[in-house]
Amino acid sequence: GNPFSQGSHHGVEFPTRERFAGAAGTVGAGSGNILYHANGTIIANPKIYVIWYGSWAGTPCTETSTASTPGIINYFLQNVGGSAWNAINTTYYQTINGVVTYVPPTAPWSGCFVDPGSQGFTLDGYSTITPGLKLIDNVVSNALALNAFGPADPNGVYFVLTSANVVVNGFVNSSLKSYCGYHDSLVSGTTTVKFSFVGDPGTNIASCAGQTAASPNGNVNADAMTSVIAHELVEAVSDPLGNSWFDAAGYENADKCAWTFGTTTSVGSAKQNTTVGGRPYLIQQNVAANTNTCLMTAPAAAAPKISSFSPTFGPSITITGTNLLRATSVSFNGTAGTNVTVVSATSVTVTPPASGTSGKITITTPGGTSAASSANYYFPAGPITAPATAVVGSTITITGTNLLGATAVNFIGTTTITATPTVATSGLSLTVKVPTGATSGSITVKTPAGVSTASPVLIAPTIASFTPTNGTRNAATLYKVTITGTNFAGATSVTLTGVSGVAYTVVSPTSITATFLLPTTLATSTTAKFTVVTPAGSVTSTGSFTIK
Repeated sequence: GNPFSQGSHHGVEFPTRERFAGAAGTVGAGSGNILYHANGTIIANPKIYVIWYGSWAGTPCTETSTASTPGIINYFLQNVGGSAWNAINTTYYQTINGVVTYVPPTAPWSGCFVDPGSQGFTLDGYSTITPGLKLIDNVVSNALALNAFGPADPNGVYFVLTSANVVVNGFVNSSLKSYCGYHDSLVSGTTTVKFSFVGDPGTNIASCAGQTAASPNGNVNADAMTSVIAHELVEAVSDPLGNSWFDAAGYENADKCAWTFGTTTSVGSAKQNTTVGGRPYLIQQNVAANTNTCLMTAPAAAAPKISSFSPTFGPSITITGTNLLRATSVSFNGTAGTNVTVVSATSVTVTPPASGTSGKITITTPGGTSAASSANYYFPAGPITAPATAVVGSTITITGTNLLGATAVNFIGTTTITATPTVATSGLSLTVKVPTGATSGSITVKTPAGVSTASPVLIAPTIASFTPTNGTRNAATLYKVTITGTNFAGATSVTLTGVSGVAYTVVSPTSITATFLLPTTLATSTTAKFTVVTPAGSVTSTGSFTIK
């Protein structure tokens, strides 16, 4: 079959081959926009592996200078992942089981292997044209069998780069002269491996180069190979199995822009259209998803916006908003979440960090970082600290972490009394008025993310009443008065003004009995007050005991 018959992506018609320059179409070749096809796959975490096959001088895997073909190409592949040109591919995605996953902006160099010619110097490109010849597939399989890169990587793109003396059927240095490179896949064990072939055209350079008299790095063949490698890289990542992104005529993304270079500038007598890692290159353009426009940099994205999110506390949240496609990170008041998953242009799910500070959420996409959410996300409060003592009706300060959003402070003593706090915007402290009826015990603070408990607090005593309220001077009569109130536990002293020798018994936190004599030496018509002292403080009765 014709490798350029673009009518479908099946059988010998897949994969799309990089046509030689003389057969290139015009900008926007094919039919309509590059579109996504249901359940198609991308390479969600692409990595680059290189097999230098054939007769290459020196140590091809370690070369990065412009003195050799491997050096020029290695440097490009080691730096292309973070380039503006590669960012065009971040517009491509897959939708599997309702989950949208985008191509990331990186493609790290992950391994290199030199094969001096294990499969011979005449190979078949993509089918058995000549019986007995080894396929490019065998070069990849051999490297994997030798464990040259470790286990077969389903996220890898394995580039087979052949030297000029290796003849590959279908390549421009063979009699077929059909293509300059291609991408395909094979199965290694249980792993589907994606690979690409690009060869050194040798003296057939005019068929695979955008310029032949000069080139940006002073090596026409290396610069020509780099342009084809770039083309195959973005296609292998966006449409690795031929089932995801292509137009109505079967063209993949880089096919739409084959042999088009956009705006160029001069490098001596050569031309360049981009820099990668600071070096000049002339590479073919790419087209963004759902478009038919050739580009050298990713199209501008609209800024994301958060409308809401839910829940406000939990192991996973859903953010709703606009322009959320290609979300790369979510920040929880400055701490990054994990497992950012784009569900749609208006929905993203994320796992909050294990710990952080309660506050606003922002989301980042290629369009920028959103404004902070109107609502807060809440982390569990840390340990809290309250004063050791307090007085009913007074205002106390409780300190801790993640107190933002606190709705209640519970004073848990004889009974539980709840008060409403005022929380500092930092979430590090709150103030609360000790409510009437509060008794000594623990304090808890309730936040949207749970409850935190402070060490026990002692509430100062109160006196509500006492009985009897009077007595007559009589050295022989021992008076017994019952005092009622709150927080009498641990009382260390009970006194009556002007009366010595008052004995007392703490019956309960709300009751004390006091016994004493009223000797005749006391003045008549004397009014005296009871004072109760506890570790939390003291209280003097408002009412008076009358001595007759």
